[in-house]
Amino acid sequence: MTEAVGPAIQRARSGGGPTFLQASCVHFEGNFLGLPLLRMVREPLREIPGIAVPLTKSLLKSGGGALRERAAGIKDVVAAVLSTLRDPRRETANDPVLRARQALLSDPERLQELEAEAEREINQALASVSGERLS
Repeated sequence: MTEAVGPAIQRARSGGGPTFLQASCVHFEGNFLGLPLLRMVREPLREIPGIAVPLTKSLLKSGGGALRERAAGIKDVVAAVLSTLRDPRRETANDPVLRARQALLSDPERLQELEAEAEREINQALASVSGERLS
């Protein structure tokens, strides 16, 4: 991939226009679950050491954006993580799915009907993406 990116950047900077790159990337945890910032929000004390070192290196590395811009970017990342940690919507008591499920426990037939409908819709979405018919 690195071999393709360098010439693409040079082409764009010289006025040659955009380059479209196709790449495959395997995520064992899905596209977002493996994202370090999401992991840091879920388990900050475990993840901060792993992300602090690369962030610090990127701040101190020569080249690229101005130091002031890089510092502002890191400040934005930290602010976003802290804001997410303090977000009351992260509390289990405020999870709309859990709240709806709790409310529906008094109507098990309706809950079962909604869960079956959700499963059908998920299967339809998967089938339309994969071109297969799922049962």
